[in-house]
Amino acid sequence: MSADLRWELTRPLHVIGGKWSNFDTSVVNPAFGTSSGTVTWLPSADSSFETYTDWHQLAPKVGLAYQATPKMVVRGSAGITYVPLGWNGYSGVPYGSAVGYNAINQINQVSPQAAAFQWDDTPYPGNYIAPTGPQPGSTYIPWGPAEVDPKTRKLGMMENWYAGLQYQLPANTRFEVSYLGSSGRNLHDGTLNPTNFPTWSSYQKLLNSGHIWDWVSDQGSASSAGVRYPYSGFGGPAYFAINPYPQVQSCYCGGVLFTNSPLGQSGYNALTFEGSKQRGFLSLDLSYTWARSTGNTSSAFFDTWTFGQNFQDPYKYKQEAAVSQTNSTVKGFVAYTLPFGHNRRFLSSNRVEDFLFGGWKLGTIVSYGNAGQMGAIGSRNYYPGWSAVYANVASGAKLKNTFKRYDPSWNPTVPGTAADPASLFFDPTVFSDPNYGELGNSPRIFPNWRGWAAPNESGSLLKKTSFGRERQYTVTLRAEFFDLFNRHYYSVNTSMSSAYFGHVNGVSGNRTGQLGARFEW
Repeated sequence: MSADLRWELTRPLHVIGGKWSNFDTSVVNPAFGTSSGTVTWLPSADSSFETYTDWHQLAPKVGLAYQATPKMVVRGSAGITYVPLGWNGYSGVPYGSAVGYNAINQINQVSPQAAAFQWDDTPYPGNYIAPTGPQPGSTYIPWGPAEVDPKTRKLGMMENWYAGLQYQLPANTRFEVSYLGSSGRNLHDGTLNPTNFPTWSSYQKLLNSGHIWDWVSDQGSASSAGVRYPYSGFGGPAYFAINPYPQVQSCYCGGVLFTNSPLGQSGYNALTFEGSKQRGFLSLDLSYTWARSTGNTSSAFFDTWTFGQNFQDPYKYKQEAAVSQTNSTVKGFVAYTLPFGHNRRFLSSNRVEDFLFGGWKLGTIVSYGNAGQMGAIGSRNYYPGWSAVYANVASGAKLKNTFKRYDPSWNPTVPGTAADPASLFFDPTVFSDPNYGELGNSPRIFPNWRGWAAPNESGSLLKKTSFGRERQYTVTLRAEFFDLFNRHYYSVNTSMSSAYFGHVNGVSGNRTGQLGARFEW
């Protein structure tokens, strides 16, 4: 039995000289009326925007192994781990947030007859403007302003569990059954922050009013469109005005890049059955795993410039965490030394036969699993400034694979081309656009509709021979083959706007191999 306790404490980020800015969504700049959100600067060189310190990040772990019988061992473990903090640090600070400290390479017009951008001029016609430092009263907003979540240092927490039983069978055969589970919360994923969008109720009201594209530039035009006039000087379509940060929309600055918002959740449960055998020159292992995963996080890759979602309602990110995916996988390998050469059954009578035929090893790896679950079909409806819009699925629709063959020459975009029902993967008529102004009923992940599985078999043949008085020379010959059975993996068109919608319109996969030789001395 083993146990340990780890205490993790992440100290705040500091930037040399304090040259770091932040789009603070909790601060109201009077120039933007009552709309919160403005560029702020550190109050001093030794301060930080990571103001929250989590003093409770305790990570206990315990493990147990017990030999219940001479041939059976039971193992178990449980523990908590914290996800290391990541940053988008392309420009030295998160997302390059040093507004006011960046030099400007400004190109001025040389003369009324000369264009401003004369890159081939000597000397260079641009005027370099040195950094001037922060301007706290400025209303300037950069493209993709970054908001550092005050709770950035509240690390994502993962709870992990394991239980397994291993039993020794006769003839060097072993069987094992195990369970692995994990649950994550407070995972960092800034794209989950929904406030780059208005609520659906307010957006739908404006969309269905027919005024969503009305230009709002003063109190009168705002009243005509049925929206609040955000602040003096605002200008833009009406849907800009109902955004939580209309000042970001009005300057066409994209959206707020939320950094390390601890809003993500995940879950994983897996049951594995595994058998292995070792006998002489033969080794084999075969396992079956059933797994179920849930979660709403999109990626653990921190260097991203994304401020959107693929959810129909961004404010339902907590409910989306319960959407599950299940998979079953069979994997295995076999390694076998062929019965040729010295001390083997065949071709072992002399050194020449041993040199040519002895020592060859054959190996193979196989993987078979069910296909991944299909995701939502997107609608052709366009709602400006909104997140994803899914299609409607007909009640009782039977989504099954009806594919028979792929014809790469079939092109439905050519007028007069007949239909090709043989290449249909699913019936496209079961999907339709929702009524304009509504969201579709398609789930984000279909529970009982899957794409194509991707079985794979790979093999290798290897021979390693040593020679010389002290066997100081070694020759290795190698042949490796992937996708041995030349399996094909078809791609399905899931765009309702495409003439290929519902059809297979692509294929990949082919057998490949490589040969190698190596001499060592």
